[in-house]
Amino acid sequence: IFAFNEYGNSNNSNTVQVVTGQIPGAPSNLSAGEGDDIIVWLKWTDNSDNEEHFVIERRVNSGAWSTIETVLANTVAWSDYVVNAGFNYSYRIKAENRFGESACSAVETVYIESVPEKPLNFRAEVISVSEVRLTWLDVADNEDRYEVYRHGSNDNFTRIATISRN
Repeated sequence: IFAFNEYGNSNNSNTVQVVTGQIPGAPSNLSAGEGDDIIVWLKWTDNSDNEEHFVIERRVNSGAWSTIETVLANTVAWSDYVVNAGFNYSYRIKAENRFGESACSAVETVYIESVPEKPLNFRAEVISVSEVRLTWLDVADNEDRYEVYRHGSNDNFTRIATISRN
């Protein structure tokens, strides 16, 4: 840059170099699922060739979004080991570089199932020499079935019945 007036111009100022570029493309095809041992796995498609990293954001139930991890460029999968049963976990991912951040991916939500509550007030009533009536209080709301086991003389339990839920 030069300064000018009626007497002339100044020497030039310092020189500045500017580098321009593009923000990365947004990741797509985000998928999420519950893995073994209470983890959530994430997979996505990397749609850019200029990201410096990906930012993984999570929301628990209807709470606020927060960054939970930043992973290297070209990463297309990650697992969340910090989850608990009984919650909805929503995820979204964006790519970033020094020019800015992409739009977020579509949101994927995973509900972490919980183990059913144990039956309460289990009772056995002898009806006859060959019949026993079993009763209990069903307090679970997420059971698939009940399995009834009998303790035998050999110290083993054997399943004798499978009963549908509720």
